Amino acid sequence: MRDVKPGGLGKAAMVWSAMPRTAGEQFRPFARELGRTILREVPVYARLLDGTYQRTVVGYIEQAILWAIDDVGDRVPRSRGTQLFRRLGELEFEYGRRRKRKLLAAIVADPPASPDDLAELAAARWAPPDRVVAVALEPSAERRHRAFPQLSEATLADLEHAEPRLAGDSAEDLARLTEGATGWWVAVGPRVRLGDAALSLRCARRALELVRRNVLAGPFVRCEEHLVTLCVSSDEFLLRELCTRSLAPLAGLKGNQRARLSETLLGWLRVRGSAAELAAELDVHPQTIRYRMRQLHELFGDRLTDPERRLELELALKAQRLLPAPESSE
Repeated sequence: MRDVKPGGLGKAAMVWSAMPRTAGEQFRPFARELGRTILREVPVYARLLDGTYQRTVVGYIEQAILWAIDDVGDRVPRSRGTQLFRRLGELEFEYGRRRKRKLLAAIVADPPASPDDLAELAAARWAPPDRVVAVALEPSAERRHRAFPQLSEATLADLEHAEPRLAGDSAEDLARLTEGATGWWVAVGPRVRLGDAALSLRCARRALELVRRNVLAGPFVRCEEHLVTLCVSSDEFLLRELCTRSLAPLAGLKGNQRARLSETLLGWLRVRGSAAELAAELDVHPQTIRYRMRQLHELFGDRLTDPERRLELELALKAQRLLPAPESSE
């Protein structure tokens, strides 16, 4: 080797510049093979990258190696790879983000993704948890002030989907969503096993629908805190049938009278106390409660003493508040 001490160069560069120019030529034929070897030996490349991406990466690696060979024997190696490596990093970032969106789609697919598809999660640098939470999102009216928190690698996200969604099991990320997702409605589905992620997401989307109709208070809703409401509102057709059947005695009354008796009946089913207690809850005179209860007993008869019928009545009365207004026939 030549005795070269180029100023400002690191030890590796000093060795590289001290080699004779002819020394690097013997490596030139192996540049492309080295790129392919790297793809084979790095699992995330070998298992995930599609053909187009692999060819691009191989080409970039080959070019970087050829540039390095060209620099053998130069006192000051040229810095020509900055833009190339920046682009390579951008491509890997873009591919990883597109890949994570595909994985998220596989996780929340209905029917569930196959075990082979889910096995690829590990290769995507995402360790699949035993249980997962799906999150449904929807932009709120505050579009000018919309922001979204930075989430960890433990959470898969697709905000560009027609129905934005997340999946993961990071308590820290859920806490960030609580405070940092401004300008969004956020519904967190129940925590379920990985294969049931689609069910968690379906529940979260149902919760967002109830937020839009002001049945649930947004902008952040945890489905686990509203399971009864979500259960009762899960099938609109059955709910309407229940209401029609159970509340038929009220059907012939005028709107205001039907509303007052419905409120009183629901209060009585919930409290089952004295007229005075129910009057205090509804903020009316006890005598008014007694009068209304006489009307209800005349309308419903033995249904008010049958436990199963009382349960149906309570569900039907609550369901009325969850059902959207019927469309006009005009």
